[in-house]
Amino acid sequence: MSTRDTMLNIARRAILDRASMDGYAPDEYDPAEDNEGYVISLLTALRHWCETHNLDWHAGLVRAQELFEEDMREDEDGKCNPAKEPPTCAKSVTRDVADKVFEIVCESDWPEQPDAWPQDAILRALEELRPHQTLETSVDASASNDSSPDSKPLD
Repeated sequence: MSTRDTMLNIARRAILDRASMDGYAPDEYDPAEDNEGYVISLLTALRHWCETHNLDWHAGLVRAQELFEEDMREDEDGKCNPAKEPPTCAKSVTRDVADKVFEIVCESDWPEQPDAWPQDAILRALEELRPHQTLETSVDASASNDSSPDSKPLD
Protein backbone atom coordinates (compact mmCIF):
# COMPACT_ATOMS: atom_id res chain seq x y z
CA MET A 1 0.00 0.00 0.00
CA SER A 2 1.41 3.41 -1.00
CA THR A 3 1.67 6.38 1.34
CA ARG A 4 -1.05 8.06 -0.72
CA ASP A 5 -3.38 5.09 -0.22
CA THR A 6 -2.67 5.21 3.52
CA MET A 7 -3.44 8.95 3.66
CA LEU A 8 -6.67 8.47 1.70
CA ASN A 9 -7.70 5.72 4.13
CA ILE A 10 -7.00 8.00 7.11
CA ALA A 11 -9.07 10.76 5.51
CA ARG A 12 -11.94 8.37 4.70
CA ARG A 13 -12.00 7.11 8.29
CA ALA A 14 -11.90 10.64 9.72
CA ILE A 15 -14.76 11.78 7.47
CA LEU A 16 -16.85 8.74 8.41
CA ASP A 17 -16.08 9.29 12.10
CA ARG A 18 -17.20 12.92 11.81
CA ALA A 19 -20.36 11.84 9.96
CA SER A 20 -21.13 9.33 12.73
CA MET A 21 -21.23 12.26 15.19
CA ASP A 22 -24.25 13.49 13.24
CA GLY A 23 -25.92 10.08 13.36
CA TYR A 24 -24.78 8.59 10.06
CA ALA A 25 -23.95 4.90 9.97
CA PRO A 26 -20.75 4.08 8.03
CA ASP A 27 -22.71 2.65 5.11
CA GLU A 28 -25.08 5.65 5.00
CA TYR A 29 -22.52 8.35 4.20
CA ASP A 30 -20.27 8.54 1.13
CA PRO A 31 -17.07 10.31 2.16
CA ALA A 32 -16.06 10.81 -1.48
CA GLU A 33 -19.18 12.92 -2.05
CA ASP A 34 -18.96 14.68 1.35
CA ASN A 35 -22.40 16.28 0.94
CA GLU A 36 -22.37 17.57 4.52
CA GLY A 37 -18.98 19.28 4.25
CA TYR A 38 -17.17 17.20 6.83
CA VAL A 39 -13.78 17.82 5.19
CA ILE A 40 -14.18 21.51 6.07
CA SER A 41 -15.37 20.53 9.53
CA LEU A 42 -12.24 18.43 10.06
CA LEU A 43 -9.98 21.24 8.85
CA THR A 44 -11.71 23.63 11.23
CA ALA A 45 -11.34 21.12 14.06
CA LEU A 46 -7.61 20.82 13.34
CA ARG A 47 -7.32 24.62 13.35
CA HIS A 48 -8.99 24.73 16.77
CA TRP A 49 -6.70 21.94 17.98
CA CYS A 50 -3.58 23.85 16.92
CA GLU A 51 -4.84 27.06 18.52
CA THR A 52 -5.74 25.34 21.79
CA HIS A 53 -2.46 23.44 22.04
CA ASN A 54 -0.18 26.24 20.76
CA LEU A 55 0.82 24.37 17.62
CA ASP A 56 1.95 26.35 14.57
CA TRP A 57 -0.96 25.94 12.14
CA HIS A 58 0.70 27.67 9.19
CA ALA A 59 3.97 25.74 9.60
CA GLY A 60 1.90 22.56 9.75
CA LEU A 61 0.13 23.48 6.51
CA VAL A 62 3.44 24.17 4.78
CA ARG A 63 4.90 20.85 5.97
CA ALA A 64 1.72 19.00 4.99
CA GLN A 65 1.94 20.48 1.48
CA GLU A 66 5.58 19.37 1.20
CA LEU A 67 4.68 15.85 2.28
CA PHE A 68 1.70 15.78 -0.08
CA GLU A 69 3.89 16.80 -3.03
CA GLU A 70 6.44 14.14 -2.08
CA ASP A 71 3.71 11.49 -1.88
CA MET A 72 2.32 12.55 -5.24
CA ARG A 73 5.78 12.39 -6.86
CA GLU A 74 6.27 8.90 -5.45
CA ASP A 75 2.83 7.88 -6.69
CA GLU A 76 3.45 9.37 -10.15
CA ASP A 77 6.91 7.78 -10.40
CA GLY A 78 5.23 4.42 -10.13
CA LYS A 79 2.64 5.25 -12.79
CA CYS A 80 4.28 7.46 -15.37
CA ASN A 81 7.67 8.13 -16.89
CA PRO A 82 7.55 11.44 -18.82
CA ALA A 83 10.62 10.53 -20.90
CA LYS A 84 8.88 7.44 -22.23
CA GLU A 85 5.23 8.51 -22.33
CA PRO A 86 4.83 12.32 -22.66
CA PRO A 87 1.15 12.36 -23.75
CA THR A 88 -0.04 10.43 -20.69
CA CYS A 89 1.98 12.57 -18.28
CA ALA A 90 0.36 15.92 -18.91
CA LYS A 91 0.26 18.43 -16.07
CA SER A 92 -3.02 18.38 -14.19
CA VAL A 93 -5.10 21.57 -14.13
CA THR A 94 -6.82 20.26 -11.00
CA ARG A 95 -3.46 19.94 -9.27
CA ASP A 96 -2.54 23.51 -10.31
CA VAL A 97 -5.79 24.81 -8.86
CA ALA A 98 -5.35 22.82 -5.64
CA ASP A 99 -1.81 24.16 -5.23
CA LYS A 100 -3.00 27.72 -5.88
CA VAL A 101 -5.86 27.37 -3.37
CA PHE A 102 -3.39 26.13 -0.76
CA GLU A 103 -1.08 29.08 -1.48
CA ILE A 104 -3.95 31.58 -1.18
CA VAL A 105 -5.24 30.04 2.05
CA CYS A 106 -1.76 30.10 3.60
CA GLU A 107 -1.32 33.78 2.67
CA SER A 108 -4.75 34.86 3.92
CA ASP A 109 -6.01 35.49 7.42
CA TRP A 110 -8.79 32.94 7.01
CA PRO A 111 -9.19 31.92 10.67
CA GLU A 112 -11.34 35.04 11.08
CA GLN A 113 -13.61 33.72 8.31
CA PRO A 114 -13.55 29.92 8.60
CA ASP A 115 -16.77 29.39 6.67
CA ALA A 116 -15.85 31.63 3.73
CA TRP A 117 -12.25 30.79 2.87
CA PRO A 118 -12.65 27.65 0.75
CA GLN A 119 -15.00 29.16 -1.81
CA ASP A 120 -13.10 32.47 -1.90
CA ALA A 121 -9.77 30.72 -2.29
CA ILE A 122 -11.05 28.45 -5.06
CA LEU A 123 -12.57 31.33 -7.02
CA ARG A 124 -9.42 33.43 -6.64
CA ALA A 125 -7.20 30.53 -7.71
CA LEU A 126 -9.32 29.89 -10.80
CA GLU A 127 -9.24 33.59 -11.71
CA GLU A 128 -5.46 33.76 -11.29
CA LEU A 129 -4.86 30.57 -13.28
CA ARG A 130 -7.34 31.30 -16.11
CA PRO A 131 -4.99 33.51 -18.22
CA HIS A 132 -2.15 31.01 -17.78
CA GLN A 133 -4.33 28.04 -18.76
CA THR A 134 -5.76 29.91 -21.78
CA LEU A 135 -2.23 30.67 -22.96
CA GLU A 136 -1.12 27.05 -22.48
CA THR A 137 -4.18 25.78 -24.33
CA SER A 138 -3.50 28.16 -27.23
CA VAL A 139 0.15 27.12 -27.43
CA ASP A 140 -0.76 23.43 -27.26
CA ALA A 141 -3.41 23.82 -29.96
CA SER A 142 -1.10 25.72 -32.32
CA ALA A 143 1.71 23.21 -31.75
CA SER A 144 -0.57 20.31 -32.58
CA ASN A 145 -1.85 22.13 -35.70
CA ASP A 146 1.69 22.84 -36.89
CA SER A 147 2.76 19.23 -36.50
CA SER A 148 -0.28 17.64 -38.14
CA PRO A 149 0.34 15.94 -41.50
CA ASP A 150 -2.60 17.84 -43.02
CA SER A 151 -1.22 21.30 -42.21
CA LYS A 152 -0.36 23.45 -45.19
CA PRO A 153 2.83 25.52 -45.35
CA LEU A 154 2.43 29.28 -45.14
CA ASP A 155 3.31 31.17 -48.32
